[in-house]
Amino acid sequence: MKILAIEKNIRKINPENEKMILSEEAILLYELYHEEIVREFYFNENHEAILVLEFSSIAACEELLHELPLVKKGFTCFHLMEMRPYTGFERIFIQNS
Repeated sequence: MKILAIEKNIRKINPENEKMILSEEAILLYELYHEEIVREFYFNENHEAILVLEFSSIAACEELLHELPLVKKGFTCFHLMEMRPYTGFERIFIQNS
């Protein structure tokens, strides 16, 4: 299933540890990308991550995201949503039959 994960920053990273934590985060996300779990990455206007993931369930995805260094250390969290195929085009065919 496709899952949309929207990051919400909770608190600022200590500048002394920022480079190390962000590097750890990037390495893990890179691995998840190569495992074809994380399919797309974006940042919004607040520099919060938006991820599109392919995973078996919301609960399993949430468990995985808790392993990200920024989440694990309490700097950020994610709001998860299951994305389902758009079915609105069916209305066109129902109306024209």
